[in-house]
Amino acid sequence: MEALRAALTADQLEAYALEGVVRLPGAVPAADVEAMLATLWKRLESWHGHWRDKPATWTKPHPAQLAARNNDFAAMGSTCVRAIADQLLGAGQWKDPERWGLPMVTLPGHYDRWDVPCKWHLDIAATPEPPRMVRLFLILAPLEPGGGGTGYIAGSHRVIRQLARREGAPLNTGMVRKLLVAREPWYAALESRRKDEDRVTRFMSDDGRLDGVPVRVCEMTGEPGDMFLMDPLMMHATTPNAGASPRMMLMDGIYAA
Repeated sequence: MEALRAALTADQLEAYALEGVVRLPGAVPAADVEAMLATLWKRLESWHGHWRDKPATWTKPHPAQLAARNNDFAAMGSTCVRAIADQLLGAGQWKDPERWGLPMVTLPGHYDRWDVPCKWHLDIAATPEPPRMVRLFLILAPLEPGGGGTGYIAGSHRVIRQLARREGAPLNTGMVRKLLVAREPWYAALESRRKDEDRVTRFMSDDGRLDGVPVRVCEMTGEPGDMFLMDPLMMHATTPNAGASPRMMLMDGIYAA
């Protein structure tokens, strides 16, 4: 019964279909989140010399090579997450990742201001049919607007599927960007940067359209334990951390067996 209660509601499923992203508050218990955060800081300290209580040591904006080498982040696969995987992929029809949780860290102090990114990408090739996978992002520490949370173009997953259907072939990131820049003025403007343009208002406050689909730029923000379910064909991007706190997240994908 606990797993059943944790599954997506009808409203969440509708939002996921239309927007491509759903935020799930408290998807992972607080104690598990703090334990995973502590482990991630230990790696930052031992591998990069970035100490949790010493911001002066945060010299790299995007410290790398933090991937799990054991089961330290296994708690990301919570009861809630497993219920969602059952609901979207079918009970018994998916497999656990070999190791849960790819760390995504962006440290503050390296950017003067936040702005909408110009470069966007896909993690997998676009096809007309939805990929048989679930993409998840877990927040480990409070994440405020402008704090480096993953940026995404809400509604873009629908545009990408339409594009792949018309082209009749799988499309990688380069192909998708080239086609959208050539055909869609809103996206062409998103990938360019004009002097003194208010990109936040244009692309985040004002709705745009791509191939007839309403779209807008959003960023992932929230509290520790919150999880974002994101359509695998969502156009997304790294954003600068112009805040005061580190962006500490885990990302993973669950694939159909």
